[in-house]
Amino acid sequence: VACRSFAKALVVEGLLDRVARVRVELCGSLALTGIGHYTHKAVVLGLTGVSPAKVDTTQIEPFLQKVEASGRLTIGFDGDETCEQSGHREIDFVETRDVLLFAEELPLHPNGMICQALDQDGEVVREGTYYSIGGGFVNTAEELLGDAPEQKPRDFPFPFTSMC
Repeated sequence: VACRSFAKALVVEGLLDRVARVRVELCGSLALTGIGHYTHKAVVLGLTGVSPAKVDTTQIEPFLQKVEASGRLTIGFDGDETCEQSGHREIDFVETRDVLLFAEELPLHPNGMICQALDQDGEVVREGTYYSIGGGFVNTAEELLGDAPEQKPRDFPFPFTSMC
């Protein structure tokens, strides 16, 4: 979810054409349990912009093998009900170089990650810090600090009035 949000931001902000590489740092618990929970695989899939609900689980391993063999990954976003913009770009990608594990926690939560988009010269085009706060929810650092712009409330398919 975090890497998909990052890829979406690259599209929405018009930065995708400048991206030559990405780097994702899994920190704290995401690093310590990431391999066992397949977080590194979710990172790669998320960067392609695919929605978790649309992942064909029978195609994950063949897809990852293709990425590994080619050293290339198509990143981007297809657009969805929250955003009509879409775009993709193929970049150099080597998982062992571009998805890194750091045991040290980020300051706001034990499950943190930093996503960076780099240009041809290795300069940071965009950086985002994300936190997996539990229950499948992901917040940016700005959202956790209360500095994020307000978002339009989403309509849910079924009304609810409690968490029971």
